Amino acid sequence: MNPRADRAASLAVLGFCAILPLFTVGDSGRLSLGRATPFSVARMQRDLDSILALGPRPMGSEAARKTAAYIQEQLEAVGLRVHIQEFETPPPPGMTDENADKPESRIRIQNGRIRGRNLWATLPTEVRYTRCGVILSGHYDTKNMRKFIGAVDGGSSTILLLELARVLRENPFHSLPVSLLFFDGEEAFTQAWAPFGRY
Repeated sequence: MNPRADRAASLAVLGFCAILPLFTVGDSGRLSLGRATPFSVARMQRDLDSILALGPRPMGSEAARKTAAYIQEQLEAVGLRVHIQEFETPPPPGMTDENADKPESRIRIQNGRIRGRNLWATLPTEVRYTRCGVILSGHYDTKNMRKFIGAVDGGSSTILLLELARVLRENPFHSLPVSLLFFDGEEAFTQAWAPFGRY
């Protein structure tokens, strides 16, 4: 897998998504162009480089834990309260740790369980809705494969959500609460998705 190609593809995805926060729903119910601070490619590249430097980050690895800590740090830097949901699951039968020789990336099994953590933060709005809201989500873990650093699969959604947090925090024109969710454990531990790829 070519890291440069991964990065190029990741930024291409972000280029398409970058226009999304520029639109808001007015009183008429129509989409209109809002005045927003533009996405920063430099910040997104910095986030991507920081995450990829950790190497493969399957759920249960030290690299995954450090990625979650980085996400929390970036969200708190713009004044958001970060919630963490810790969970655990037994390893599926026949699982082989493809990165067992890498201390940061190997999957740690404690008392027969693999631990993960989801993170989320909500961008407040002046308008109070009790039943409505917007949820944007992605995952930050990588598949249990050797040299799979996940610049696109995992990395692109992570850095997109982080930049959305910054832009929407600086320009709170959204009329509904927006929750950003970062999932761990989205990827399967085995090479085949079924029957042990769903948790």
